[in-house]
Amino acid sequence: MVKKHIPSKLQAKIEPLQRCIICHKIIAKDDLIFIQDKKTKKLAVHLKCYVEIQDKICAECGLPFADKEEVFYCEEHHQYFHATKNCLDIHLKKHMHFLRGIYDQSQNRVILEEHSQPY
Repeated sequence: MVKKHIPSKLQAKIEPLQRCIICHKIIAKDDLIFIQDKKTKKLAVHLKCYVEIQDKICAECGLPFADKEEVFYCEEHHQYFHATKNCLDIHLKKHMHFLRGIYDQSQNRVILEEHSQPY
């Protein structure tokens, strides 16, 4: 069996180096996993780092917590999440489901949409 040697510059173009978002070190291909992020759709992390921080990532956005960052803990769901408006709003939707409606001033009442999905 003949091994093909690929020049390092060309190999970097074929397989871009992934850095762990937790420890910031380069990840070997066999130690690479992806976690979801709503904006970029994937973030690279070491499997070992992911296992070690599983309870130290936001249950809502999936991003790890920064050092000394304030976090919220939900006793009902046993989940930690960022103390930001975005993560709080997402988590509150688990507790309270909202129906859409409009306020009709001529009738002096709120009219809920009949077929609205919980928000």
